[in-house]
Amino acid sequence: ALVSGYIFGAFKGTVLSMSGLTIGAIITFLLARITGRRLLRYFLPETTLNRLDRYTLKQGPFFLFLLLLIPNPLGDGVYYLAGLTNLPLLFYLILVVLSRLPSNIVNNIIGAKVTSFNIYHWIVFAIIIIILVLLYYLFNNRIEKILLRWAKGQESREPRTD
Repeated sequence: ALVSGYIFGAFKGTVLSMSGLTIGAIITFLLARITGRRLLRYFLPETTLNRLDRYTLKQGPFFLFLLLLIPNPLGDGVYYLAGLTNLPLLFYLILVVLSRLPSNIVNNIIGAKVTSFNIYHWIVFAIIIIILVLLYYLFNNRIEKILLRWAKGQESREPRTD
């Protein structure tokens, strides 16, 4: 997204990078839907697959949305996992676009403005990135627990159908 913002500008870069992201999301969803867990075993370690099963398949669409929205220890495995759920493709795509669009817009705006950065901007940008990476590294287990709590809270608010 940073590069597309730099090359194409904020608006066109966002449109192009979201288009690529959406196409990739559709491909991974359909591949997982067609091949099942066999394909996922090539891309994800068994421990990650087990964690995905345990959390995402049981927690439902809201948890998938949170995993797509917030950087998480599962990474891009969420895109493949969604194909193993019973989510309709259109609903999944809505989740992907709603969750990925905000950060994509910000990244493209930064990319579009990167040539006007002076040394002060670069230092501040680097410090922010380092702090965010460090915080994520230190607290990724807590992030996962918070995501689970949010998903369980959302699940308890939904009406029961049984």
